[in-house]
Amino acid sequence: MAAQSKPPAKAHAEVAAGHFVEFYESEELLAEHIADFARRALATGSPMLIIAEPRRLELLARAGADIQAALRAGKIVTLDSRATLATFMVGESPSAARFEREVGSKLEALGHGVQRVWAYGDMVNLLWREGNPGAALELEALWNTLCRRTGVPLMCAYHKANFIREAANGEGIADVCRIHDHVVPAQRTTPVPILR
Repeated sequence: MAAQSKPPAKAHAEVAAGHFVEFYESEELLAEHIADFARRALATGSPMLIIAEPRRLELLARAGADIQAALRAGKIVTLDSRATLATFMVGESPSAARFEREVGSKLEALGHGVQRVWAYGDMVNLLWREGNPGAALELEALWNTLCRRTGVPLMCAYHKANFIREAANGEGIADVCRIHDHVVPAQRTTPVPILR
């Protein structure tokens, strides 16, 4: 009997709207999920903005010929998460006006002439990992405002290891879940809606 190939990851195939979060353990699996989310965007004719750390962008660039072609064609635009954060952080907190100017304007420019843009961002993971969970939650709220205004489907991700310290920092995984429309726990294949 011939070995069957592994089916592609479909973590977010059902999510076409809202703001959702994935808790991940594997960088490689997360990159597959981001690529699948990008494919869903491209299939609807939508461009995608990806704000991520360099290693994640490298993994994404190797996710397949279709993703590579979309990157070359400018249908997927990437930004470095740390450099992007630096454009709108004021001290330890994100500035709403600067976030709108730096990120909102990029989404608008990318979406010129199309129905909507899709987005992925891991700046919140970076903030949380570096010991600033309050700023991560503030940034999530800014994304929620932007998503409601523009209709942008947004995926973000946090490494599960970030929450080992949650008892010490007073905020944790439950706070992150509450601020999202959908939650995809690590290694799951379908989103779990948040009940409000």
